Amino acid sequence: MKTIKCSIIFFVFGLLYTTILIGQSLPYPHNPAPHNHDNGSTGNCYGYAAARAFGLLDNDSQCPAKSAFSTAGGIPDQHFIQDTSWDITEVSVGDIIAFNNNSHVAYVAIVNSQTETGIVLHQVENDGGNLTTDLTLYKTIRGDGIGEQGNPTSRWYKKAALKMTIQNELGDNSDEGKIGFDGNEPEPDSPFTTPALFWESEHDLDAVMEGQAHGGYIQRFKRWKKSEITESTNKLWEDKLVNWNSGIPTFVAEFDNEYNITARNSFTGVSGYPGTIKVDGSTENSPHTEQIVDGNEIEIQALTQTINHIIYSFDEWSDGTQTATRTESPTDHETYTAEFIGKPKQMNNYNLHVSSTPGQYIQFSWNQHGNSNVQYRVYRRVKPAGGSLGPEVLKATLSHSTTSWTDYDYLMTSSYTEDLLQYDARAYYTT
Repeated sequence: MKTIKCSIIFFVFGLLYTTILIGQSLPYPHNPAPHNHDNGSTGNCYGYAAARAFGLLDNDSQCPAKSAFSTAGGIPDQHFIQDTSWDITEVSVGDIIAFNNNSHVAYVAIVNSQTETGIVLHQVENDGGNLTTDLTLYKTIRGDGIGEQGNPTSRWYKKAALKMTIQNELGDNSDEGKIGFDGNEPEPDSPFTTPALFWESEHDLDAVMEGQAHGGYIQRFKRWKKSEITESTNKLWEDKLVNWNSGIPTFVAEFDNEYNITARNSFTGVSGYPGTIKVDGSTENSPHTEQIVDGNEIEIQALTQTINHIIYSFDEWSDGTQTATRTESPTDHETYTAEFIGKPKQMNNYNLHVSSTPGQYIQFSWNQHGNSNVQYRVYRRVKPAGGSLGPEVLKATLSHSTTSWTDYDYLMTSSYTEDLLQYDARAYYTT
């Protein structure tokens, strides 16, 4: 596995899955990484001291501290911090004391007192020499028969084991729900603070609330962000770990609510919500429901259409909006209902005709309209002999089932000898 020093790498797969890389996963007891087993090459004192800081002993059968991690370059700064302002009062068990500008190092095993005689060191002499233990700092400085001598010039202390908090920020801004960490089952509740983690260990964070319901809404993953660092929407987010030496950083999986948006028609006198309606430019059967994530827009358009021999023209939306096309940014589940005004469609086979003969009262008939909510109005205009045509007058309002009407004011003649009459029967929508 490739080791990347002092950095965190985030991989967000499908915007759901994030890998935080704190280096290489290290099966016990091979800590830290990388390390060699070169049995005493130059710089072996560094490896011994570093291995002891990570809990290895020299009598470990699998990976003895004396040969666990050899490096001629010094104590690895991906695991340790160097304190060049030497202060004996700050020395703690687990520290590494450097002599003569890192020409030699020794591990602090015991601190009986913050003095040269109270600090007890374990070390490998010279470059891979004998293991010596229970040496006071004073004896190491003096080199009293142990092969090392020199002034302590700095100390190294191990970077602390790291914790992190992982949490959700759901569409209602709550931090509830589940969060995925290293595939643990059951998934922990958000917010979740991890146990102490090895420096440079690799961990997986999973936004498991994606597609889950919360507060009446499906949650849709938006992005990962770290509280101390600028938010990132990139699938690959590289975060420098070098300054992550104190506090508990928080990694947040952000979500938005998903809303159910229904667009539909309402036709007077027609049950249900039939017909078609345009949603985001596509003609759909009514009612039609789309899922819209918070912050996004949806365009809905009401269409003029004919249903059951009635031409329906847009009037207004049920909330009073009077434009046939509207663009909305929903903040909740919504239903948008288009309301229409109906007008009967004239029939091709209307067949209005006179059904009486001369000497009878004038009667005419027509074919029944195809919509049962249609009624008829009969109008008459009179032109007296030698006069002009008068205004139309409503003479009757008839039910849908009535398809004829008789004018008892006039008898039919075989020629134009008296008044000239003009009739019209018109369908109209009654609901």
